[in-house]
Amino acid sequence: RVVQGHKSYRGLSLISFVSFLFGIIYGLFSFYLPIFAEDIVKNIALIGIFLALVEIAGLFFDLPIGAFTDRHGRRRTILLGAFLLALSALFFQTWQTVLGLAVILIFYGIVIEFIIIANDAEVMAISPRHRSGRFFGIYEALHNFGYSVGPFIGGILLSLTPTPIFWALIILCLTLFFFVLFFMEKKGLKHNSIIKDVELVIKKDHFFESSIKEFRKIGVDGYLLSLFYFTFAFRWGAIALLEPLFTLRLGLDPIWIGAIYSASTLPFFFIS
Repeated sequence: RVVQGHKSYRGLSLISFVSFLFGIIYGLFSFYLPIFAEDIVKNIALIGIFLALVEIAGLFFDLPIGAFTDRHGRRRTILLGAFLLALSALFFQTWQTVLGLAVILIFYGIVIEFIIIANDAEVMAISPRHRSGRFFGIYEALHNFGYSVGPFIGGILLSLTPTPIFWALIILCLTLFFFVLFFMEKKGLKHNSIIKDVELVIKKDHFFESSIKEFRKIGVDGYLLSLFYFTFAFRWGAIALLEPLFTLRLGLDPIWIGAIYSASTLPFFFIS
């Protein structure tokens, strides 16, 4: 009730729904990519290495994408990310080779950060000082709920032959694109073209240098928090990779495989 009465509530509602749609897309990708990669790579160790490319790409591009978002605008960055994410799903569908898989996973790892960073930045921008935890709680709850819905949809689609998961992802990404285009408020700021903003980020922002300086200021508590987050992400990365492959090896029906993955992530919704 306190959050609903705040003037930023409408903005929170919109970005939370964007996050919900993105959660479905992200959950569907996360569920299906290990299964898809296994069909191409045929080696469990190599699957782990290949899927690590997604996070490695994000590691190197998070900082420039953050600087790009500040310059290009959060709404426009989400639009760009949704379009490129649809393109990545199309690439996965049409270029199914070992080399193609590696290249597209890197592309996907970069593209997905556009939406994650811009979404988080939007919530940070609209959150009132003493309500930020509640705003983030609502935003994360809807994202996590979407992340649980995605694998459930994926299990149903996996049971069909041929499996239309990437075509469904293209439709979902374009739905996200058009929702942001028509419903997310323009901030009234003038922004440059994509190429110009990329050029400014590279030549003027010095994002690596400035980010390292900021990181040094966070102190011992900040370092410990970073270590904790790294450990949590390490654990979750292993589970997200192995769970769909493990249930697939058990010979379960694809619908149950998706339902089990969904059930393992659904508690995030209530905890948020």
